[in-house]
Amino acid sequence: MSFFEVLKKLEESKDFKNWKKDENFLAYGFIMIGDDIKEEWQIGYFNPNNTVTVFVIGDTIIKNPESDIFQEGNVKRLEIEKVKIDFPEAMEKSDDLQKSKYPEYKPYQKMVILQNMSMGNVWNITFMSKTLKVLNIKIDAISGEIVKDEVIELFKFSK
Repeated sequence: MSFFEVLKKLEESKDFKNWKKDENFLAYGFIMIGDDIKEEWQIGYFNPNNTVTVFVIGDTIIKNPESDIFQEGNVKRLEIEKVKIDFPEAMEKSDDLQKSKYPEYKPYQKMVILQNMSMGNVWNITFMSKTLKVLNIKIDAISGEIVKDEVIELFKFSK
């Protein structure tokens, strides 16, 4: 499903309109994908008191209570008006890269975040494999260019 469609569904909902204030801003969109996972978008809005309000969008829309942010430093506004690459295209690009360059890291789950990082607005996609490594791919959400791809070891054991 298109992230833009999900965001529009949220922004048109009565609960969102009653909650939204000018000082709150869109920070990220997140979804987990896997065989045993109910795929629901989580859209987070940064609040001026350094908390985040997350809306879960599935068959219904649920507003979670404000919670502390996990990220140290400044949370950047997701510049959604600049985003040209939608979720399906980002997934196609990441799947193609995984199959061609990293075939040994076949995913059983994928974590996808649309966010504004130091490199700009990106699709930050992590493939969870059955190894102790994950494949992380960052796709520029404006140009569609793959700006970074790397395999990360989850655990390192020292002797």
